[in-house]
Amino acid sequence: MPRFSLAYHFGWKHHKKHYDLFIETRDHLETYSFKKLSDKQIILKTKQRHRKKYLLYEGTISKNRGCITIVKNGNYITKNKNLLALYGLGIINKKTKELTLER
Repeated sequence: MPRFSLAYHFGWKHHKKHYDLFIETRDHLETYSFKKLSDKQIILKTKQRHRKKYLLYEGTISKNRGCITIVKNGNYITKNKNLLALYGLGIINKKTKELTLER
């Protein structure tokens, strides 16, 4: 079953603190970011694909790009072409780039 992780990225002087959401695919991580976890409906910003090693990585990032710590991880299923259900986190609509959190 494919996996996901939600990481908090901080300590990088060129960017504000934010969350990175990594979605495992066959050969890379689809990557999204957003600023606050407090809202029930979150608009995701698409980032460049990441290598799979970052799925569970915690610690300092090279080239003074801050630190990252995992907030949540787990498995997900594809509901249809545009919807992913992330167990314990919520639903991603890939078409609208929205994450609806479980409450």
